[in-house]
Amino acid sequence: MDNLAIPANAKNKAGALKLINFLLHPDVTAKVAETIGYPTPNLAAKALLPKAVANDASLYPPDEVIKNGEWQNDVGDDSGAV
Repeated sequence: MDNLAIPANAKNKAGALKLINFLLHPDVTAKVAETIGYPTPNLAAKALLPKAVANDASLYPPDEVIKNGEWQNDVGDDSGAV
């Protein structure tokens, strides 16, 4: 899972909020999702994606697949942490 966060000790919180708000605009979010090949939870952005991307079950699995999925909290040494 990816997220956008502002550290408590950030020197430019206002700038960070502006960046996050910009990235959440549907047109921007759609471009980011299409460029990096990741799904977006932003439904307004998903509506702007090409049909082939928005309907790709590998990016947006059907509810029955998600319902049967399992969240993995710890991937151990495979986390990529340095």
